[in-house]
Amino acid sequence: MAFTGCGAGSKSSGNAVSSADSSSPAAIFSVSSLGFSSQLLNSASAPQTATLTNTGGASLSLANVSVTGDFAQTNNCGTALAAGASCTLSVTFTPTALGSRSGTLAISDNAADSPQQIALSGTGVSAPAPAAVVTPASVTFSNQVVNSTSSAQTVTLTNTGNADLSLGGMSASGDFAETTACPSSLPAGASCTIAVTFTPAAVGTQTGTLTIADNAAASPQQVSLSGTGAAAATPAVTLSATSLTFASQTVATTSAAQSVTLKNSGTGALSIASIAASGNFAEANTCGTSLAANASCSISVTFTPAAAGTLTGAITFTDNATASPQQVSLSGTGTAVATPAVSLSPASLTFASQTVATTSAAQTITLTNPGAGALSISGIAASGNFAETTACPSSLPAGASCTLSVTFTPTAAGTLTGAITFTDNAAASPQQVSLSGTAVAAGAPAVSFSPATLTFSSQVLNSTSEADTVTLTNTGNASLSLASVRVSGAFAQTNNCGTAVAAGASCTMSVTFTPTTAGSLSGSLSFADNAAGSPQSVSLYGTGVTAGTLSESQASVSFGTITVGQSSSQTLTITNSGGENVIVSAASTSGAGVSLSGISTPLTLAPGKSSSFTTTFSPTSTGAVTGTITLTNNSPTPSVAIPVTGTGAAAPAPPQVALTWGESSTSVSGYNVYRSPVTGGPYTKINPSLVPVMSYTDQTVAAGNTYYYVVTSVGTDNLESVYSPQVEASVPTS
Repeated sequence: MAFTGCGAGSKSSGNAVSSADSSSPAAIFSVSSLGFSSQLLNSASAPQTATLTNTGGASLSLANVSVTGDFAQTNNCGTALAAGASCTLSVTFTPTALGSRSGTLAISDNAADSPQQIALSGTGVSAPAPAAVVTPASVTFSNQVVNSTSSAQTVTLTNTGNADLSLGGMSASGDFAETTACPSSLPAGASCTIAVTFTPAAVGTQTGTLTIADNAAASPQQVSLSGTGAAAATPAVTLSATSLTFASQTVATTSAAQSVTLKNSGTGALSIASIAASGNFAEANTCGTSLAANASCSISVTFTPAAAGTLTGAITFTDNATASPQQVSLSGTGTAVATPAVSLSPASLTFASQTVATTSAAQTITLTNPGAGALSISGIAASGNFAETTACPSSLPAGASCTLSVTFTPTAAGTLTGAITFTDNAAASPQQVSLSGTAVAAGAPAVSFSPATLTFSSQVLNSTSEADTVTLTNTGNASLSLASVRVSGAFAQTNNCGTAVAAGASCTMSVTFTPTTAGSLSGSLSFADNAAGSPQSVSLYGTGVTAGTLSESQASVSFGTITVGQSSSQTLTITNSGGENVIVSAASTSGAGVSLSGISTPLTLAPGKSSSFTTTFSPTSTGAVTGTITLTNNSPTPSVAIPVTGTGAAAPAPPQVALTWGESSTSVSGYNVYRSPVTGGPYTKINPSLVPVMSYTDQTVAAGNTYYYVVTSVGTDNLESVYSPQVEASVPTS
């Protein structure tokens, strides 16, 4: 800082300089200015200090210390400052407006350059605060069908402040709804979006408000919402005809088509889910799945009767119109056609053993036309080793018959098959008669079994089944010599075959099953003979099971003593501990008062199964009773007897106490009897009227209790005596 001297005096390099002679005061500040950093509005800064020094030789008189602008000062300078002394001034900044603020600290004194000044400066700033800006300020939706939801429109919320924006809640009123991804706290400078939709509940202009609650100054923020509800465009169905009638149509033929026009007479698109024909009617259409408003399409309907007579049906339209489904009634008449039919007798032919390269005797097939029209026969053919000759015409009138002869000429040994095939104009053409025959080599026997296997049902161990039969037939053309018939396993056989069976002849074997072990068992019946393939065998199967065994949960039933007129019951359980079903065909009891309940016969118990029932003893008289529960069944013990015992006892007499006493020495009218459950009373009179004699029986006592009695006499003057001495009576429990 520049220094300028004026006359004689001292020099100073302070921020403020005052020069004077040594007999004058001089004031100098330690700083020429004070600058404050940014300070929140209406809040006081930390103080800054300046030092005032009297550099002169005389006392500095301080007349005034002042400050201007948004600044304030305090000091310890007092009113005078001795030569060479200093004091301190403390300045604070309290901005009242935003931006740069300035002021001056001034001291008026007796120094030559009074007043001395310090320039003051600072910046007022606002407190960090959020600020919410919503765009757009209003949202308008175009026409929207009532009860349908519009596409979403977006509202953007921006925090233009310098602090986090806390969101308290969002809501949309009226027919409007909002969804948002806005966080609960939006940082300064950040934005988020709110999606708003419109679902009008009524036709016409609808309004509402999107309200956003937050901690910004202008909360809540609002966005005006508006939209127009429009009536839904609805389809409607108009049909050119509500019914179609077809003239007579031959059964199984299709009529010419008749048409129906469907028009969408509504204002919205018609969605067609289905168009279906029922009965003997069919449809084809040009409608597709959607028909625009005022558009039309056509449906072609045909009639193919399956039977004669009046037939009905309908074309049914299923769509989104209010009257769906709609129908067009259909009717038509089917008329019978004169058609032929084929009946063949028999349906199959079987030829017995025939020597290879020889022709069998002919067998006959009869063909009958049971239909109403002529049967046109276009072909009759035999296949395989079979041949036919026929007298059937190419056209067989209704109701007529013809025959053909079939022969069998085998070319190889074995079972051979074929068929006679008829080709004609009947509905089931071609028809067939199945043919089969057995060819045998010349001069050779052949063996056939019926059946080829035998299976026996479950059989109790060590018991023999009923016999099943196997038939052996010599289907060859030479005698069959039997060397042996053997059986294996748990099976046995007897037969009437002898040692030879003539060509074409049969014999039988009776086979029985006697299992000795449980489970599935097998064996075979084998034949050694002179036929090809010897020995031949028949497979045998059977299952051995243990016999059904009926066991009871207790061997006897004892009821003990039961009072006559009362009952006692016990539960018994029977179990099938064997391997086959046990059937209880009857359940009975003997003995007076013994009965059964809970069992119904016939009762079938599978292996391992149990059944419970109840037996009851209700004696009607006293004395011992013996009886029996008898279960009749199909087990090895066909009659299971369970002894039953019980005794009928008489009901015990009710308990009572008999009292007697001595005669009174005075004339009395009678006596009163008193009783107490505790010794010494209090006593309660128990006789309903005066007792005329010197005894009384108390029949109101309970078994197992003790009672205490006293007696009084009542004189002819109706005066009652004092209590007699107390007596005690204990009633036994039984």
